Amino acid sequence: MSRWRTAEDRPLFVYGSLQFPSVHGMVLGRAPSFEDHELRGWAAVRLEGRAFPALLPSPTHTTGGRLFVDLTPHDRAVLDSFEGPFYDLAIVRLSDGTEAATYVANEQAPLLLEDGATTAWSAEVFRRDGLRDYEARLRVWLSRADDSA
Repeated sequence: MSRWRTAEDRPLFVYGSLQFPSVHGMVLGRAPSFEDHELRGWAAVRLEGRAFPALLPSPTHTTGGRLFVDLTPHDRAVLDSFEGPFYDLAIVRLSDGTEAATYVANEQAPLLLEDGATTAWSAEVFRRDGLRDYEARLRVWLSRADDSA
């Protein structure tokens, strides 16, 4: 069942690996139109053993990302599959007032804790230290998914 039932007409705010054109291009097989946006009141946090983050409510944080404005029903199904079991789809209001859908952490998300607190995920650190390796692993994962389809 699609997570998009209540969000089908809304654009999608992405804040983690999907904000990088190389990643969303590989996942969707095309370059969706997007705009840069911010989401106040939410923080991108690290997940245990994962390069990508999850989004948690946090009144003092603002998370930057991109708003995909032209997703097709097929794109939405692909993204649901890609996002996997750690996320639920939620409706949020971006800093400029735009209503959007976004994937947020659910109870299955393995949050990385240090001294009992979540740790921030940084797009710049990911770009510098993890993007190339992530792209290589994503290519392998996508080829395996294609082989099993």
